[in-house]
Order: sequence, then structure tokens, then C-alpha cells
Amino acid sequence: MPLSLGTLMLTGCATEPGARFSGVSEQKVLARIQHYCAGYSVGDYSLGTLLQKNDAFRALTLTLYRGEMSNDEYVDKVFSSYPAADGNVPATGCVIAQFNQCLAGDCEIKKASPNKAVSPAAGKHVAMPVAEGSEMSVSPELQAEL
Repeated sequence: MPLSLGTLMLTGCATEPGARFSGVSEQKVLARIQHYCAGYSVGDYSLGTLLQKNDAFRALTLTLYRGEMSNDEYVDKVFSSYPAADGNVPATGCVIAQFNQCLAGDCEIKKASPNKAVSPAAGKHVAMPVAEGSEMSVSPELQAEL
């Protein structure tokens, strides 16, 4: 039964067969799924690899895109084809979330803001208190890279 609870949590805009994308190409939707979901596991494979190299998985996902099956049917078919301990819920949830975003009118891939890494600044030190009544210790100053 845990799979049933997981599939219930995934329902959204495209839950009933017949939900259709208006003006959004399948290439755009699949590119969004590839961008946001490629690293998720589906059975023993990555979702990205399956989308690129497995015609059956791609066809199954496009069946959902065309509105020919519900989200629950998609989750069940993916699980029956690619059994996994987590029921493939994270992967199929990501796919469904991307479909729902596109159905809501936001199918663009957002560019991630660059990470601001923190690294020691060469040759710079700052005094830091160690404990009351003791001398100050010296540690490297941290500098954020932009």
C-alpha cells in the first residue's frame, strides 16, 4: 500500500487522461524534464539515460504528455517496468511536476544562479578569540568568490 499513498501525493493538474499541452512542444517539455529530473533513478537507471536511450520509456512519457493516461497510470506503468524500492516516486514525481509547470504556463528552463563558493584568502588572517583570558588564535580569512 505505500506505493498507493505515494501515487496519491503525486496527483496534480494532469491527473485525468485527456490533459493536453496547448502551444508547448514535446521537445520543450522533454528538455525541461531532462534538465530538472535527469539525475533521478528509475529502477536501476537514471531518468536522463532512459529519456535519451530507451524508446519504450520515452514513449511512455510522451503518452503522459499527450494526455492519454493519468499521472497514477504513469507511475504504475513506470514502476511495473522498472521496479524500485522507492517505487520510482521521486523520479516520476519530478516528471509530473515538470508537466504541471508546463501546463500552468511556465515551461521555461531557469538558469541557476552561480554558487558563491567560500575559500580561504591567500596570506590573509583574522584574529579570533579562543577563550576568555587566553591569547587570540589566528585563522585564515574566508573570502567569497563571486
